[in-house]
Amino acid sequence: MAQFQKHYTLKEARDTLPWLRAQFAQIHHLLEELQEEDINNQQQEIMLYKNGNTPEPIPSKDTQSRTEELKRLIEEILARSILIKDLNTGLIDFPHWREEKEVLLCWQSGEEDISFWHTLEDGFAGRQPL
Repeated sequence: MAQFQKHYTLKEARDTLPWLRAQFAQIHHLLEELQEEDINNQQQEIMLYKNGNTPEPIPSKDTQSRTEELKRLIEEILARSILIKDLNTGLIDFPHWREEKEVLLCWQSGEEDISFWHTLEDGFAGRQPL
């Protein structure tokens, strides 16, 4: 019995790469902005604390909108039955049939093409060339 409902052919997976590159460019930009804002908030909280005040973190509207946009981008990827394994590195898997066995095509943001696959059990460490 198959673990996944949708399975990609190699061509179908490769055809999604331009879209995925654009998605992860936006995701990484949002993650950087959120991290920078978090650092700024932490510095402000430290200053308030040093001045005898008890800081109460309140997410800014920018933080909330960035977070909502990030969730939307992630949900768009997941809605296509693409598995996100590491958001920061853009590591994703596509369910795939290989020699009548359910496996995962593996791609990481920055790689030119989908060149690897691995079993469901092995994960990234067990990547093998196509």
